[in-house]
Amino acid sequence: MNRQPRAVQQRKALGRRIRAHRLALGFTSRDVAAQVGTSHSRMTGIETVNQDVLSGTLIDVAEVVGLHVALVGDHHLPLLELTAAEVRELVVAAALWADQSDDTTLHDALAKLTSKESA
Repeated sequence: MNRQPRAVQQRKALGRRIRAHRLALGFTSRDVAAQVGTSHSRMTGIETVNQDVLSGTLIDVAEVVGLHVALVGDHHLPLLELTAAEVRELVVAAALWADQSDDTTLHDALAKLTSKESA
């Protein structure tokens, strides 16, 4: 099975979504590139699908523009668009669950996350 057409379509969709979020935040592609530590040409390549990039770079770029990359099985899902309010709701729900659980893993992760936000 030739997966190339699907991969190209997904990369184009990712590039469009990253660009739309970047513009909505008022960032230039140079701004995002500087925050991620990559070149402006690499950033442009991500948005226009002119080059493949490392997954770490894609994840870093997505985070800068407020998106998250999710993988399920062997199918790549589009970047998830969550508003700040939706993220807060998820964190609160997870915190409530963590407070009722004997497993401290989630509680520790949430504590670490919230300490970064207040710093």
